[in-house]
Amino acid sequence: MISDSALRSTGYALLAAEPGEVSDEAARNRVERALGELAEPIVVFAGIGRWREIGVRTDRAPERSEGVGASPLHLDFVNAHNPPDLVGLCCHRPDPRGGGVTVLAPAAAAENLSARDRRLLRRREFRDGRVENLINIGLDVNPFAVLDHDPHWPFRYTHHLRHPEPEVQTALDHLAAELAACRILLPLRAGQAVLIDQHRWVHGKTPLGPGQRELRPDRRRLLGQIFGRGHDNPYRERAT
Repeated sequence: MISDSALRSTGYALLAAEPGEVSDEAARNRVERALGELAEPIVVFAGIGRWREIGVRTDRAPERSEGVGASPLHLDFVNAHNPPDLVGLCCHRPDPRGGGVTVLAPAAAAENLSARDRRLLRRREFRDGRVENLINIGLDVNPFAVLDHDPHWPFRYTHHLRHPEPEVQTALDHLAAELAACRILLPLRAGQAVLIDQHRWVHGKTPLGPGQRELRPDRRRLLGQIFGRGHDNPYRERAT
């Protein structure tokens, strides 16, 4: 298992498969035990339990969840008042075509921006979707600021953000470049998992390998996703 101090020192933690672990259920139980040392597992998608499966759907837009393209860097539920503090991703099947590598980038990359860019990104004028039919993450906060004055959620980002004013869009582009320059790749193997502190890292994935339509669905990449509410989250009692 991992310790709270170990995750806090890096902002993410890799969990290796245990000897003799042969089932997806065993891998998920291991991740839940590790997550439970740091946070309270929470359900976000009502009706599906703690775990959400992230497979591959060739009928989805490539950059959306379960699409075959790159998943741009993002904070999960960026538009919610109280996003999950921790996200766990457990690899059940890696992409047999060699793609779908997990990508992380540090929120601290925003510190490299100019004072002008930071000022523009503090404007509460950014939108991304809506929070609907979700639980335990609070209400919708659109519009929100990328660099917020909220001391608990000072950084809210997804690469999907766009702004009609050219100078503000340029600030977003500069932030995207800073994040890309600092990104790290985590090619998870079957049974491996990563826990991500959403206050310190955004995440995504590289494109899946070519020929996904030729693969049977039960051979395509498959991850399990779980969320956690940190014990020190000041808004935990206000989550819906």
